[in-house]
Amino acid sequence: MNTLSLKEATTNLPNIVAETIQNNDETFIVSDKGTVIMIDQNYG
Repeated sequence: MNTLSLKEATTNLPNIVAETIQNNDETFIVSDKGTVIMIDQNYG
């Protein structure tokens, strides 16, 4: 599982999504206000 700030994720989102799918892992993107978005290999 990887956790990134929203600021970190916005600079490299396409690669983060590709790596998440390739690694069969979950990535959490956390905003400064505490919102969490999970990207999972099986999304959709």
